[in-house]
Amino acid sequence: MASGTRPVGGYPSNPAGVTREYKLVMLGAGGVGKSAMTMQFVSRQFPEDHDPTIEDGYKIRVRVDDEPVNLDIVDTTGQMSLQEPY
Repeated sequence: MASGTRPVGGYPSNPAGVTREYKLVMLGAGGVGKSAMTMQFVSRQFPEDHDPTIEDGYKIRVRVDDEPVNLDIVDTTGQMSLQEPY
């Protein structure tokens, strides 16, 4: 591939041996299912019941565009408004 060109999709190919890492943050109002969705994605099981989230973190390795990637997921409480000043 010539210098400066990019493969289809617009992203440079991943060098051999280097695994991409993506950081995800689950945001939303309290009680909307952020934790349930996160737990279902990570464990492939829907949680029947769980304690309300204070803040949880998950690390999982998945395949994206047929390449392994690491996901670092933060599941937030949902009680903080993004419009409130700090």
